[in-house]
Amino acid sequence: MRFPGPPDGSEEIRILERNGERSALERFLRGTAEGAGRAVLVEGAPGIGKSTLLHWAAAAASGEGLNVLRARSTEMERRFAFGIVRQMFGDIVRHADGRESWLRAADLVPALAALGSVDDERFSEGDFAVLHSLHQLVVRYTEAHGPVVLVADDAHWGDSASLRFLAYLLPRLGGLPVLLLMSSRIPTGPEAVAVPQLAQDPDCEVVRLRPLSLSAAEDFLRVSLTRPAEPEFVDACHAVSGGNPYLLTELVRVLSAEGIEPTAANAPWVTGPGVGAVHRRVALWLQRHTESAGDVARAAAVLGPDASLGRIGAMTGLAVVDVARAVQTLEQMEFVRQVRTHCPTRSETVVEFVHPLVRAAVYESVGLDERIRAHLAAADLLRAEGLSAEHAAAHLMSTPGAGSPEHAAVLHRAGTDALRRGAPQVALDLLRRCRAEGGPADRHTALLGDLAAAAELVDTTATLGYLREMLALTTDPLERAVVTARAGIALFNTGGWEEFRSLTEQSLRELAAAAVDSDLARALEDAMQASMVTADYFAVGGSAPPQPLQGFREEPPRPGWGGRVLDALVATVDLHSCRADAPARARRALAGDELLLAWGADGAVSAAWFTLIAAEDVSVPPRLDAALERAGRHGALRNAAAARSARALVALRRGELPTAAAEAKEAARAASAANNHVITVVAHHAMAEAALDRDDLAAAEAVLSTDIVRDIVEGSFSVYSLVLKGSSCRLLQARGHLQEAADRWLELGAEYAATPLAGRNPAFLPWRTGAAACLRATGAIREARRLAEQDLAAARQWEAPSPIGRALRSLASTLPAADALPLLAESADVLQHSWARLEYARTLHAQGVVLRDRGSRSDARKALESGLALSQACGAVHLAERIRVDLRLAGGRPPRTGVLGVDSLTPRERRVGDLAAAGRSNQEISEVLFITPKTVETHLAAVYRKLTVTRRELIARGTVEEA
Repeated sequence: MRFPGPPDGSEEIRILERNGERSALERFLRGTAEGAGRAVLVEGAPGIGKSTLLHWAAAAASGEGLNVLRARSTEMERRFAFGIVRQMFGDIVRHADGRESWLRAADLVPALAALGSVDDERFSEGDFAVLHSLHQLVVRYTEAHGPVVLVADDAHWGDSASLRFLAYLLPRLGGLPVLLLMSSRIPTGPEAVAVPQLAQDPDCEVVRLRPLSLSAAEDFLRVSLTRPAEPEFVDACHAVSGGNPYLLTELVRVLSAEGIEPTAANAPWVTGPGVGAVHRRVALWLQRHTESAGDVARAAAVLGPDASLGRIGAMTGLAVVDVARAVQTLEQMEFVRQVRTHCPTRSETVVEFVHPLVRAAVYESVGLDERIRAHLAAADLLRAEGLSAEHAAAHLMSTPGAGSPEHAAVLHRAGTDALRRGAPQVALDLLRRCRAEGGPADRHTALLGDLAAAAELVDTTATLGYLREMLALTTDPLERAVVTARAGIALFNTGGWEEFRSLTEQSLRELAAAAVDSDLARALEDAMQASMVTADYFAVGGSAPPQPLQGFREEPPRPGWGGRVLDALVATVDLHSCRADAPARARRALAGDELLLAWGADGAVSAAWFTLIAAEDVSVPPRLDAALERAGRHGALRNAAAARSARALVALRRGELPTAAAEAKEAARAASAANNHVITVVAHHAMAEAALDRDDLAAAEAVLSTDIVRDIVEGSFSVYSLVLKGSSCRLLQARGHLQEAADRWLELGAEYAATPLAGRNPAFLPWRTGAAACLRATGAIREARRLAEQDLAAARQWEAPSPIGRALRSLASTLPAADALPLLAESADVLQHSWARLEYARTLHAQGVVLRDRGSRSDARKALESGLALSQACGAVHLAERIRVDLRLAGGRPPRTGVLGVDSLTPRERRVGDLAAAGRSNQEISEVLFITPKTVETHLAAVYRKLTVTRRELIARGTVEEA
């Protein structure tokens, strides 16, 4: 691929001192053309050349036949849900043929509804369903048109919904021929969260633009001025502009307009009147040109993305022909340009400022009172024209509240539209402004409900505020119970146990007093009663619950989803006390789809999943796949986060370390966006544990040292935070700080036991085996043996293979070889047919070493060879290397590669291989399993290697021949 050469100072884009950045972009463009996706964020100060560099890259891509879809954000567009995405794909989905063909694909309907291409009243999908559907839209586009460069200029002004989608898309680019090319200022305002999250993502390449050097400024002035500039003058220009290319350009224009010669004597003028070159040039121009031209510029600055010639005329009272003449003058001055904008419902030509700094200078030249009147006039104009409510709402957001019912209605409609489209943060901003306007006079409670619905997806603290207000305004006992249940979820996620109990008790009393007899009332009573009784169990530092669970355990199953919630929560409490009947209760909770489809039952569903994962129940993986698929069709981001975190735990327990890390990373992203405490804990725990199992201590420390993990650990209010502390203990142990690790493990065990749960289950927190390993290494054998025996007793009570096998191995390590071998044999027997392949590999390693030391070298080699194959299949590289060393000492010859054949496939590799053998494409497999195409490629490569085949058509044959 060839790219444009260096700028020659003529009509080509001029890029000074950007050769390194251009080379990097050339490399990324080549990768995109070859099918390798990537994300790049160009970051720098206003005017530093971000847009110029993106424009150059887009031109280079177009010149080589790559598709380019562009978007440029402005301050006014922040209130438009999915504004960036609509700019990119608006023209494509606007065409009738394309839209109708895509409408027939059910998975694209949420995306088209979010983009406004179909009637969004008909579609109200969860925010995750919209994100997943938009991802599928990108995939379908590349399948139809080939590699594409998605350009998002000035992303710091992007709407939150689009930025959320870009964050979702970013880790899924690996297997797509897509280059996501973004630019952003160094964020300092409302964008100071979303854009840095993109920049900090390991899958995003950040290119930071530096100011021009003095030498480059001198070169620029030599080309731009009519005579050579003297050194003192160059120094002054460079100092005033700060090496900023755009400010330097504007300074040259001011110098030309003022007739300032580039001499040393005029250097003081540059550092005096020359400061603020953009504002000065705009002010000079407005003074010297007709009033109508100035009015057109100011109207365009106010109208923003809706600045068509006709609307500018309506705002200024000028005929369209006069507006066109004024725009032509503005174009000649390089203030504006006319561009064709595209959205799913219409396409039009609008006036756009060449640079945000120019628009800011014009906009700030308008007095505050006049500016407010102009925005109100623009809102009325857009409403009268019949455009969607978001257009008028964007202008109302730029004015102070006027207590107008009409304005409140517009803002309310725009907010609820954004919420239906899957843009909760945009919706929340608009609805808050609606409330400040006075809100719909007859729908105050409904407005609070809409505010709470938006806040539930992005701001738990705000959710509680709105729900408290709703409770104060609601008198009907059943309606109050519904609101209380919603508040209970938020309080559980923030540790507000006392308020949770108070509200729930009051609501139960009200329902009983009113004798409400309905299925909903009974379900709510069951769910709230279960939540109230079980909530205290999970509070770190809480007191014993006043109501024991024995009564619930003994009574027959309660009907409805409320009974399922009760089963799920009782099961997760019983998990911690090692009650063997907890898994059966969790299975009962998940029977059918009643609990999954119940509103607000996310926490109960997760509780049942975690109980079954701890029990290593084989029904869990297909349940999680189905739940994630359902979330992709209709669910919210919190549903996807819960399913992914549970899948990460399953992969971790199976020893599928790369899969566990990938799932946990996705879960952490989703949990952060959904503001879910428990899922955030579980996801980071799984990431840290996967890194520790790979002996990647740097990666584990990177996870455990993040601000979010420190905040959770230091301010822990839930028992779930203890697992993160356990990961920290393992890290200390792996680094050789054995005494400190032992002390920390023992403290953690005491903390677990001191919770109202009286926690003792090693499947949840294996603190005894962790402490025992440290104590044994420091010579405290007797204490280590005592802890291992206690752990084995608890594990046998729980009956799951992993903790039993681990405890047996731990106990064996404290005994003489003759006594250890039977325990290791039992451990191997327990683990052999279980999920726990990595635990099995560890036991085989320990068994092989003991056998070798006792002189049974042949048996030792068999155990060590099997352990080596398993550890390699799991991705536990350092464990595999240790086994290799011991295998050599036992007289064995470790194979260069892992053991081949069907048995060496991981469960995920088997699933990918089955789908590939059935004729599914990589993209189709990624959609079915909710993994990236790149991950599919990785799994398929492993399948090919282990089955010694070279094509997917041969996978089934390789499996049969092996059998």
